[in-house]
Amino acid sequence: MRDTNFDEKADLQTAPDGDHGGIDSLVPNSLGSEFAQALRKVEAAEGEIAEGKADLDEAIHELDELEHSHSVQIIVNTKQVEMPHNRANGLAIKERAIAVGVNIKLDFVLFAELGDGRQEVVKDNQVIHLHSEQRFEAIDNDDHS
Repeated sequence: MRDTNFDEKADLQTAPDGDHGGIDSLVPNSLGSEFAQALRKVEAAEGEIAEGKADLDEAIHELDELEHSHSVQIIVNTKQVEMPHNRANGLAIKERAIAVGVNIKLDFVLFAELGDGRQEVVKDNQVIHLHSEQRFEAIDNDDHS
Protein backbone atom coordinates (compact mmCIF):
# COMPACT_ATOMS: atom_id res chain seq x y z
CA MET A 1 0.00 0.00 0.00
CA ARG A 2 1.05 3.56 -0.55
CA ASP A 3 2.19 5.61 2.41
CA THR A 4 -0.54 8.12 3.27
CA ASN A 5 2.19 10.72 3.83
CA PHE A 6 3.52 10.32 0.28
CA ASP A 7 3.53 13.64 -1.53
CA GLU A 8 3.53 12.87 -5.26
CA LYS A 9 3.49 16.58 -6.25
CA ALA A 10 6.74 17.24 -4.41
CA ASP A 11 8.28 14.21 -6.10
CA LEU A 12 7.15 15.42 -9.52
CA GLN A 13 8.68 18.85 -9.01
CA THR A 14 12.10 17.53 -8.08
CA ALA A 15 12.41 14.95 -10.87
CA PRO A 16 15.72 15.40 -12.74
CA ASP A 17 16.25 16.31 -16.40
CA GLY A 18 12.72 17.45 -17.08
CA ASP A 19 11.28 14.05 -16.14
CA HIS A 20 7.90 14.65 -14.60
CA GLY A 21 7.96 11.53 -12.46
CA GLY A 22 5.04 9.17 -12.28
CA ILE A 23 4.95 5.45 -12.91
CA ASP A 24 6.46 5.53 -16.40
CA SER A 25 9.56 7.34 -15.15
CA LEU A 26 10.03 4.82 -12.33
CA VAL A 27 9.86 1.75 -14.58
CA PRO A 28 13.06 0.84 -16.41
CA ASN A 29 12.58 0.61 -20.18
CA SER A 30 13.62 -3.04 -20.09
CA LEU A 31 10.49 -3.95 -18.11
CA GLY A 32 8.15 -2.53 -20.74
CA SER A 33 4.67 -1.19 -20.65
CA GLU A 34 3.08 -4.36 -19.21
CA PHE A 35 4.81 -3.72 -15.89
CA ALA A 36 3.74 -0.07 -15.94
CA GLN A 37 0.15 -1.14 -16.63
CA ALA A 38 0.30 -3.58 -13.72
CA LEU A 39 1.53 -0.81 -11.42
CA ARG A 40 -1.32 1.44 -12.56
CA LYS A 41 -3.81 -1.34 -11.81
CA VAL A 42 -2.34 -1.83 -8.35
CA GLU A 43 -2.61 1.90 -7.64
CA ALA A 44 -6.20 1.97 -8.93
CA ALA A 45 -7.06 -1.05 -6.77
CA GLU A 46 -5.49 0.61 -3.74
CA GLY A 47 -7.69 3.65 -4.34
CA GLU A 48 -10.81 1.52 -4.66
CA ILE A 49 -9.96 -0.38 -1.49
CA ALA A 50 -9.36 2.88 0.39
CA GLU A 51 -12.76 4.16 -0.80
CA GLY A 52 -14.46 0.91 0.19
CA LYS A 53 -15.33 0.09 -3.43
CA ALA A 54 -13.29 -3.12 -3.60
CA ASP A 55 -12.66 -6.10 -1.39
CA LEU A 56 -9.09 -6.47 -0.13
CA ASP A 57 -9.21 -10.28 -0.20
CA GLU A 58 -10.37 -10.25 -3.83
CA ALA A 59 -7.58 -7.83 -4.78
CA ILE A 60 -4.96 -10.02 -3.08
CA HIS A 61 -6.30 -13.09 -4.89
CA GLU A 62 -6.11 -11.33 -8.28
CA LEU A 63 -2.55 -10.14 -7.62
CA ASP A 64 -1.54 -13.65 -6.55
CA GLU A 65 -2.96 -15.10 -9.77
CA LEU A 66 -1.09 -12.52 -11.85
CA GLU A 67 2.16 -13.29 -10.00
CA HIS A 68 1.82 -17.00 -10.84
CA SER A 69 0.79 -16.35 -14.43
CA HIS A 70 2.85 -17.60 -17.36
CA SER A 71 2.86 -17.23 -21.12
CA VAL A 72 0.89 -19.71 -23.18
CA GLN A 73 0.59 -20.59 -26.88
CA ILE A 74 -2.98 -20.63 -28.21
CA ILE A 75 -4.40 -21.00 -31.70
CA VAL A 76 -6.71 -18.40 -33.26
CA ASN A 77 -8.16 -19.26 -36.68
CA THR A 78 -5.40 -21.87 -37.24
CA LYS A 79 -2.50 -19.48 -36.37
CA GLN A 80 -0.28 -19.75 -33.27
CA VAL A 81 -0.61 -16.80 -30.92
CA GLU A 82 1.59 -16.36 -27.86
CA MET A 83 -0.28 -14.82 -24.95
CA PRO A 84 1.91 -13.22 -22.26
CA HIS A 85 -0.31 -14.52 -19.45
CA ASN A 86 -2.50 -17.57 -18.91
CA ARG A 87 -5.48 -15.32 -18.18
CA ALA A 88 -6.95 -12.94 -20.74
CA ASN A 89 -10.23 -11.45 -21.82
CA GLY A 90 -11.70 -11.88 -25.29
CA LEU A 91 -10.56 -8.45 -26.44
CA ALA A 92 -6.95 -9.11 -25.39
CA ILE A 93 -6.97 -12.40 -27.32
CA LYS A 94 -8.22 -10.66 -30.47
CA GLU A 95 -5.73 -7.78 -30.06
CA ARG A 96 -2.81 -10.19 -29.70
CA ALA A 97 -4.00 -12.30 -32.65
CA ILE A 98 -4.22 -9.20 -34.86
CA ALA A 99 -0.72 -8.14 -33.74
CA VAL A 100 0.75 -11.43 -34.98
CA GLY A 101 -1.05 -11.32 -38.31
CA VAL A 102 -4.31 -13.20 -37.84
CA ASN A 103 -6.73 -11.70 -40.38
CA ILE A 104 -9.49 -10.62 -37.99
CA LYS A 105 -10.88 -7.36 -36.61
CA LEU A 106 -11.67 -6.30 -33.06
CA ASP A 107 -15.43 -6.43 -33.68
CA PHE A 108 -15.29 -10.12 -34.67
CA VAL A 109 -17.03 -12.63 -32.41
CA LEU A 110 -14.57 -14.88 -30.56
CA PHE A 111 -15.40 -18.51 -29.84
CA ALA A 112 -13.51 -20.95 -27.64
CA GLU A 113 -13.58 -24.44 -29.10
CA LEU A 114 -14.74 -26.94 -26.48
CA GLY A 115 -14.30 -30.15 -28.50
CA ASP A 116 -16.83 -32.39 -30.22
CA GLY A 117 -17.69 -29.45 -32.52
CA ARG A 118 -18.97 -27.36 -29.61
CA GLN A 119 -18.04 -23.70 -29.18
CA GLU A 120 -18.64 -21.06 -26.53
CA VAL A 121 -18.65 -17.30 -27.11
CA VAL A 122 -15.89 -15.40 -25.27
CA LYS A 123 -17.05 -11.83 -24.68
CA ASP A 124 -14.59 -8.94 -24.95
CA ASN A 125 -14.68 -8.27 -21.20
CA GLN A 126 -14.84 -11.95 -20.14
CA VAL A 127 -11.61 -13.14 -18.48
CA ILE A 128 -10.78 -16.80 -19.07
CA HIS A 129 -7.96 -19.14 -18.11
CA LEU A 130 -5.91 -20.17 -21.13
CA HIS A 131 -4.15 -23.45 -21.66
CA SER A 132 -1.52 -24.53 -24.17
CA GLU A 133 -2.80 -25.14 -27.70
CA GLN A 134 -6.31 -24.00 -26.77
CA ARG A 135 -8.22 -23.24 -29.98
CA PHE A 136 -10.29 -20.17 -30.75
CA GLU A 137 -12.22 -19.05 -33.80
CA ALA A 138 -12.92 -15.40 -34.53
CA ILE A 139 -15.48 -14.63 -37.20
CA ASP A 140 -17.06 -11.50 -38.60
CA ASN A 141 -20.13 -10.53 -36.59
CA ASP A 142 -22.15 -10.40 -39.83
CA ASP A 143 -21.25 -14.04 -40.63
CA HIS A 144 -22.44 -15.35 -37.25
CA SER A 145 -25.92 -16.79 -37.29
